[in-house]
Amino acid sequence: MADYGMRARDKAGNTLAEAKEWAEKGFKFKLDGIDVKVARTPGPIQLHILMKDEEGNLHAGRPFEVRYAGVLAKGVTTKDGYVDAEIPPGTPEADLVVEGEHGVETVKLVFEKPEPLDTIQGLQQALLMLGYFCDDTGKLDDETKNAIKELQAHEGLTETGEPDDALRKKMKELLGAR
Repeated sequence: MADYGMRARDKAGNTLAEAKEWAEKGFKFKLDGIDVKVARTPGPIQLHILMKDEEGNLHAGRPFEVRYAGVLAKGVTTKDGYVDAEIPPGTPEADLVVEGEHGVETVKLVFEKPEPLDTIQGLQQALLMLGYFCDDTGKLDDETKNAIKELQAHEGLTETGEPDDALRKKMKELLGAR
């Protein structure tokens, strides 16, 4: 099992990758006095996040880092403004830091299993992952409908603002099956 460079140790002095608890169910540790529990997952977390500045301009070709108890990943955003990175499984949260053209942009990432795409909340979570702003409320409000219309327009779909099968199919394609 890979160590991923984490330096935390359990009470027996084992690195987290060697600890029996890690192999079975995950681990707990303190970070700056805060209790952190990390669940073990079967594989690395794949990030694919669209980054824009406050004016809506893409952060294209900009340096980024994903940080949690050290740097987990670093690279350069794609020409389309996406952060594509792989971080260790079980990472509970991280900070994504992008060096934008007009300053540093920091986003707090919390990793949990998203709601299914066939629910409104899952659709909202997917819209956010793709860079279309709407609150994660679980309600099909005007903000969500506008985000849907933006995605539909960008992807050449009929602009209805409604979560139809064509929209969900395109979102699955963009995000990978989930």
